[in-house]
Amino acid sequence: MSEVVEVYIKSISLSRDYGSALLARQHVACAPELLRQYGNLEGRFLDANSSELLKRLADISRHPDRTARLYDVGRAGGWLKAAIAGIRETPSVVVGGKKYLGLNAARDALATIATSGKGLGVDG
Repeated sequence: MSEVVEVYIKSISLSRDYGSALLARQHVACAPELLRQYGNLEGRFLDANSSELLKRLADISRHPDRTARLYDVGRAGGWLKAAIAGIRETPSVVVGGKKYLGLNAARDALATIATSGKGLGVDG
């Protein structure tokens, strides 16, 4: 059975004029593979901390023993999941039931996973 790593990020939506919609589409097209695989962020932008954490997550090679689940607290479903899980700060990572809240703690948790030789698969 694979271990689940939950990653909580935050995105924002801009106005729906043509220029910002085009820019948002290009932003997702240039995003790391992990973000494109997540898929439902089209037309949205990540905050700076969430973007940095996703870059680190994308750098970790895939491994069948771990699965990453991404939740966007900028949307209703992700916000509800975060509220139920007790996540009050983004970005955050939950590994084996232990919460790493905020960029520094989440980054350290992913670094520990990377140095342990175990990567992450993606389930988004």
